[in-house]
Amino acid sequence: MDGYSKLTFKQKRLKDTLHKHIIQRNSEISAATITQLIHVARQGAVFPSDEGRLIWNWVRPRLERRLTSNEMESVYFALCSDHISDPYMRILGDIRWNQRRLLDYPVLDDYHIIVTDDDRKAREEISKMKRDTTTPVYLDTENNLFPRNEHLKLAAVTICDVYHGTILLWRVPKLTPNRLQFVRDVVEKLSEIRQVVTWGEERDFVLAKPYDLQKDLSISGPSQLESLKDAAWRMLGFRLIKSETVSDWTAHRLTPDQVEYALMDPLMVYYLHIREVRRLAQPYDRERY
Repeated sequence: MDGYSKLTFKQKRLKDTLHKHIIQRNSEISAATITQLIHVARQGAVFPSDEGRLIWNWVRPRLERRLTSNEMESVYFALCSDHISDPYMRILGDIRWNQRRLLDYPVLDDYHIIVTDDDRKAREEISKMKRDTTTPVYLDTENNLFPRNEHLKLAAVTICDVYHGTILLWRVPKLTPNRLQFVRDVVEKLSEIRQVVTWGEERDFVLAKPYDLQKDLSISGPSQLESLKDAAWRMLGFRLIKSETVSDWTAHRLTPDQVEYALMDPLMVYYLHIREVRRLAQPYDRERY
């Protein structure tokens, strides 16, 4: 039996994710995200020694300039030791709160921000979005990296309502079939009144008035879709930081960087959308957009 087959489900997801983002793509991924995922994957299960050391070799260059010696030891023990003490597990779990913030978008200060995992409150806020206008809203989702059921991987829905000056981050970390259906019903009813603009297809929802902006704006056409980060830079000269893409969106508390990340993506879709509206020289109504 090879080392990979000995890994638990969460450890396999950790290894596959880190291999994709560090080894294959060399993409930006924060120290907070890396250590958070290791902490989740280490709970209740020891890493096979060969696999743990391999992952350690991947992450060490990303972490050693950002972590203290005690924090580095906690990562090493989590990956390469048969036993890690409770104090070291606590150190590992706290690393994400000790990191310097990477994301700070002052433009978000212009909006009323709501972050909630209360379904009733989220429904009330979305009901307010139905009032007085039929202009678009902008939607993005975040997924659970460790779903036991691929049909229940939704972890958060962010809706940017520029008309009302609101951005809602609706967290659904403990997703069940009934809760998923509730979320779908609420979002899909909103889409019957206001067009929902996304960057990429949002397959968790059957939207009444969907508009996938990514398909229209990608310079290579639908066969080679452009990332939101690349489009933001190419069209607006805006640098989106994607360091939290694969972080644990089911965590009991989100870090400030995770919240900032989730809020900014749909707002960026709005910026790209309105730029395209203006470029096409369509009548521009300030009240509508």
